[in-house]
Amino acid sequence: MSDFPLSASDCQVLFAGLPAGIVLCDAKDQVIWANESFCELLETDCKGLIGSPLSAVLGRDPDPVRTHVDRYVITSDSGKSRWLECALSHIDATNGAVGSLRIFTDVSAFESRSKGRVATAAGRDPSRLDMKSGILNRQAIIQELSSQVSRSRRYGNDLTLVQIQFVPESGAEASEEWNDTARRRIAECLREALRWADFVGALSAADVLVILPECGIDAAHGVIKKVESALVDESRSQGGEKIRALFAATTWDIGDDPHGMLRGLHRELQATEN
Repeated sequence: MSDFPLSASDCQVLFAGLPAGIVLCDAKDQVIWANESFCELLETDCKGLIGSPLSAVLGRDPDPVRTHVDRYVITSDSGKSRWLECALSHIDATNGAVGSLRIFTDVSAFESRSKGRVATAAGRDPSRLDMKSGILNRQAIIQELSSQVSRSRRYGNDLTLVQIQFVPESGAEASEEWNDTARRRIAECLREALRWADFVGALSAADVLVILPECGIDAAHGVIKKVESALVDESRSQGGEKIRALFAATTWDIGDDPHGMLRGLHRELQATEN
């Protein structure tokens, strides 16, 4: 830094007016400065960020070891979700005041146009939908799983899956009509639990897969609790055959492939049944 022509204060003045979100962190990865553009992306006050660990600001630990370009799904206090692409530069300062500089670019518009998102699939490509429930069909959800695993390999992002298997509470054999109705009810329960960035599709007549990009296992547990609660509330208000739902969850790790993750979910469901 001694040969750098600008001081830290000069850099802050230079960065302050840029349209991209810029964050300076110390050697402990705690925020020491953020420009207004970054605070606008998070819809928060810049002063409240100073001294906070970047992991707390972003909602998960940044992982610069795997890649210098990362992506995050950030949910603001108002509930709005944005995809942010982050470029990381390490800065070696003799006094330890600055450890890294990150530049965040809002790529939400690009991500929201990605083919096959549940929010846009209906009305664009009916061949990708399970017509009984409105969620993605098996072929489409497997394609999205492969795409998200590839993204995690490329960027090192978190990825979590939840599989929901359902049977009649009474233990009776499920008819095709009952499965169709159950898938639709599960899809309705998931509608309030998921973000626009998530995917949901039918793995089989009695199995639904949820893909949660940028999320860890805690997010999966949150989805499971919301679905369980919604199913209870629905059965009380509407009556009818109660649904017994079984859940399995897994997170992507280096070396995982889509089929291996699905096999892991299947084994977990079998263990739950037994």
